[in-house]
Amino acid sequence: MSDKIRNFFNRCEHPRVIKNKYTGEPVYVECGVCPHCLISRSDAKRNLCDYEKWNRKYCYFVTLTYNSQYVPKMALVPITDYEFDYPIGKNWPCVKTQLHMRLMLDPRVKKTEMFSQETRMRARRPVGDSLINMFTCKVNIPYIDEHLKAIFDSCAAAVEFRKNYKPTYQSPARPYILRTIPRISKLQKFNDVQREELVWLSPEKVEILKKKSKCEGNDNAFPQFKGLLKYVNYRDYQLFAKRFRKYLFTKIGSYEKISSYVVSEYSPRTFRPHFHILFFFDSDEVSKNIRQAVYQSWKLGRVDTQLARDSAGSYVSGYLNSVVSLPSIFTDVSFTKNKSRFSKLFGYESFRKTVETPEQAIERLSQRIQFVRNGKPCEFTPSVSYISRLLPRFVPYSSNFSVETRTILRAIRGVLQLFRRNEPFKKETPTNLSEFIHCYIVTLYEKYGYCYSTLPECLRVFLAYTRTEKEIHFFTDSLKNKLSRPFYIYKRFCSCGLSDDYFISLCDEYMSRQRSQSLSNQLSIQQEMFEREEYSDDLLSLFYINKPQKKVNNRCFQEWKDKNYYEVHYIRVKHKNLNDENNVFLE
Repeated sequence: MSDKIRNFFNRCEHPRVIKNKYTGEPVYVECGVCPHCLISRSDAKRNLCDYEKWNRKYCYFVTLTYNSQYVPKMALVPITDYEFDYPIGKNWPCVKTQLHMRLMLDPRVKKTEMFSQETRMRARRPVGDSLINMFTCKVNIPYIDEHLKAIFDSCAAAVEFRKNYKPTYQSPARPYILRTIPRISKLQKFNDVQREELVWLSPEKVEILKKKSKCEGNDNAFPQFKGLLKYVNYRDYQLFAKRFRKYLFTKIGSYEKISSYVVSEYSPRTFRPHFHILFFFDSDEVSKNIRQAVYQSWKLGRVDTQLARDSAGSYVSGYLNSVVSLPSIFTDVSFTKNKSRFSKLFGYESFRKTVETPEQAIERLSQRIQFVRNGKPCEFTPSVSYISRLLPRFVPYSSNFSVETRTILRAIRGVLQLFRRNEPFKKETPTNLSEFIHCYIVTLYEKYGYCYSTLPECLRVFLAYTRTEKEIHFFTDSLKNKLSRPFYIYKRFCSCGLSDDYFISLCDEYMSRQRSQSLSNQLSIQQEMFEREEYSDDLLSLFYINKPQKKVNNRCFQEWKDKNYYEVHYIRVKHKNLNDENNVFLE
């Protein structure tokens, strides 16, 4: 099998279908958990690490661990009194509907307390069209009882209803409160924020979790921590990074350019959190002081600092796939998830320094970025976010790309002129501009009785571009983000220092070149596939219909899956034997 066919089949096995809220068309997005997604994500991070290492003089591999005294901990508190948490039952549809409507209209109930379909599936809740997280309402805003009393004729009827009704659950899962425990120490100052989340687990899995997550050492060493779980507190790394750079500044006298890539991980045996970091830099002074800087900046446990091997990028990026056997509380809860972060423009800053002209950037981007890994030539494609930063675009590429771009540029500059005439002393930040647009239009509507058709043309074009015509009267966070986004793109557009016509022609040239290259590759792969395999409608639809590949039965796909499944689940998953023992947590 050629590399083109192999790369073509490296796509998601179970794409999820979402609907475009503006056009109503279905859009397929990657699931993020199948072997294809795991390989793609790991390869992308590995290529960035290796390319950054290839362009830097030094690369150090750092591991940060916790002492049992300072490790972040959390408790699973069972909920025994959940009589208000009514599931959707066949015997009370009318009560459920009325209660749901009352809670929806109640201004004291936050709309974020609604269960989405995905959340209901994860929580093993009965599936319905809409459902209030009633237990969350009971804990945070206990107004369910008063609404029940208003639904029934009397308080006695509501009490009798609650007394006689016994909730039934379709799974052995029960509600638990996952609550973090603030750390207190005389030697260290912690400002941990207490966080809570409602999770659904079976009592058997809870006991297994507590048994595996006990603190190391004797049972009497830290009795206050017995039976508690540990979690990743990313703020500990953020504070470490600040102390690390401050220490180097005091020793060297200047802030040296240091790129970093950090991955948090849970150990497979006891789910103990720790951090793995890659530092990239060119300074000899930083290399002399980095070990002492790491030691002085991390006082919560042991540290290990060493020069990275050639396979450091693969080693660290492989941690992204080690979550396949973790319990759901370490993968679905926001403050316990494994995190992967890297510096701004990580991997691409070296590429940008080697590019002298925009034409050269387009040429190199079209041919993929090339570098050497372990003495072998390699290449990778930059991410969409970096290409958008290098070649900012206001609209998707089409036959009218140039005309639409110029129209939006005129609208943005017209809005800037309005802002300068009415707010001459304010700074032209995206936030100030979005607030001005809202206040300007609301003032015209309410004070002078203007209508939408009488607005300045630049505002009408701008509102149509941001799709905010119907929500402009209510200044929410969503509206602010929609109005601010075009100004961020415009800022990057102006920072290039090129004329409008020339820059638009460069974007047009790059996008047309990419489309023609993509079509050429598809046709060549299609020809090679038909020569190897006999023609079939399923094989043809694979090239033109974006549907789950599991429905396509062909030998090429099976060859790819047999080869790469072993690579994903046995080579790129750290501590495979120990992770196999954790399969009991897989749902």
